[in-house]
Amino acid sequence: MSSAAAAAGQVDLTVAFKALPALQDLNSGKPVVVIVSNQGTAPARGQLTLTFGGQLVSSSQPIAPVASVTKNVNLKPGRSKTIAVAERGWRSPESFFPTVTVDPQNTIGESNLGNNTAISPNALPASQIDLAVAFKKLPTTDGNNNLRPMIVTVTNLGTTTAEGPLTLVVGGNLVSDSSVIHPFQDVTTHVRIAPAKSQTIRIPLQYIRNAYVEVYPTVAIDPQDTFDDTNVANNTIVSPSQVSLYGLPIELGDFKGCFLTTACTEARGLSDDCDELKTLRAVRDSYLMQSQYGRALVAEYYRFAPRLCALISLHPDAMRTYDEMYRGLVLPSVRRAHAGNLLAACNHYERFTLELCRQFNVRVGGRAVSGYRS
Repeated sequence: MSSAAAAAGQVDLTVAFKALPALQDLNSGKPVVVIVSNQGTAPARGQLTLTFGGQLVSSSQPIAPVASVTKNVNLKPGRSKTIAVAERGWRSPESFFPTVTVDPQNTIGESNLGNNTAISPNALPASQIDLAVAFKKLPTTDGNNNLRPMIVTVTNLGTTTAEGPLTLVVGGNLVSDSSVIHPFQDVTTHVRIAPAKSQTIRIPLQYIRNAYVEVYPTVAIDPQDTFDDTNVANNTIVSPSQVSLYGLPIELGDFKGCFLTTACTEARGLSDDCDELKTLRAVRDSYLMQSQYGRALVAEYYRFAPRLCALISLHPDAMRTYDEMYRGLVLPSVRRAHAGNLLAACNHYERFTLELCRQFNVRVGGRAVSGYRS
């Protein structure tokens, strides 16, 4: 050591744990308390950083730092400073000894870095998140078929707090064939759930499209596993009770389209003024709408067809179904209309549509179920 360095003095910081709460206390925000001492001969001044990490009990391998805090200090030789930090980030798949390191980048300019890390003699257990979801209130509809919110509870069965944005995917299993559908918008909300605690989440149900379906509601949480959940088996729940989900009210005058034909032609990339649509719209307007019975048939079709289209579009094999409908429903009806046989075109369209309703469990009532007669 040179005489100039000796005259200037040196900084020598040490760190030790003063209070290390149990893991459950850490998760609730109880602070970790450390003592930083200056054993050197010169004051330690400036921004002092402390990093928190750990060392695995089984292998002594270090855990990457989970957090850091920076404090402004002016620590004279022989003096100590107590620093409390509310740290909720300690997590490890197995038990570990917590560690704290002072001034890891040596910004203070210390003379001895060998005493800058303290290892707690008390090991903490494995810190894990295990989220489970349960229904608290199933979706219901009011008198106007508007969906009331669904309410679920998310419980943390793990040993460390789950905090951050949680995504919930709301769907259902069709009563008709158990296919999984997702007619609702996903929901993301911020949660902070301590171990053995629950959080109630209210889910407004916003339709992506019109629908009328009988389903067993489902909710899946954290589909991307952003919380590193140790047990994803309880992240999805299926209701044992079925509910009827209705879409937005549909009035006869609200639409000018031909629902099933439009769905088929859109699936094939055809325009709204394609021959198929123009032909069948003309059959509707110039033939069906000219009689009382024909108008009743169209009204009944407009009642159930949007729901049938929505149900088909939610099905995993929707594109194949639309292709079969185009070949078996649209083209034969158009050919009959081009040949001038409008009654045959209407009867074929009706028979095929009723078969689709039976296949997708869509209820059709009234006189529109019988064959059309001119």
